[in-house]
Amino acid sequence: MANALPTWVFLHGWGSSSSVWQPVCDRLTRTHHVETPDLFELAPDAGIDSMVSALRERFPGPVAVCGWSLGGIYAQAWALAAPEQVRRLVLTATTPSFLRRDDWSYGMSRQELQTFTQFFEADPRETLKRFAALGVMGGRETAPAAGQVLRDAGRVAIEHQGFLRAGLRTLAEADLRDRVADLKCPVDVVHGGLDRIVPVEVGEWLANKLPRGCLTRWDDASHVPFLARPDAFALLIDAYGDDRDA
Repeated sequence: MANALPTWVFLHGWGSSSSVWQPVCDRLTRTHHVETPDLFELAPDAGIDSMVSALRERFPGPVAVCGWSLGGIYAQAWALAAPEQVRRLVLTATTPSFLRRDDWSYGMSRQELQTFTQFFEADPRETLKRFAALGVMGGRETAPAAGQVLRDAGRVAIEHQGFLRAGLRTLAEADLRDRVADLKCPVDVVHGGLDRIVPVEVGEWLANKLPRGCLTRWDDASHVPFLARPDAFALLIDAYGDDRDA
């Protein structure tokens, strides 16, 4: 029997787990059915095609999807593959191409990503700690409560190092820039002005390219805007409406 409430599916980022969404979910009203899957359980190989296939099977829809960072790349790919299934999107601190390319100056260089991968292979736990620290640098996410949420989510993620390695490969390979204009559903792009991992210019680019896109920019947030402003983020989800009326 179909759930009477509209369903929102929240997809976490690299080096994290589903618990990172708890502060937002705790603030949502009871007008949504919320799903927060651990992505390393859905598709351990972290491939875009296998993740989208698993998501389509697990959540037949219609659904609204909120994706953060790597989870936002999966969310874009899911909506492109199944527009009849994904009716709305919130893309937060994410990108169509994490890697810098000849015609794309907003990403990490291939050499930087290779160096990061080498650090991860040498010391996975320390690398995750440094990555998390970079993700909150300068933003409101440096508050103790937000830091605890990130640490707890990271402790779960570190137990799935195969997925983390594969996720780095996905970040290197993913390039959806030529396809984002095909996303016809309403999309709210939420980005922190202080993001050092995915710069806010990417959010501006996405909002401009999307046929039904808009940008919510918080200049006091970094790479985890939903922890910088969990109340505002929950209000945004609540106000975004029923996934069935898109």
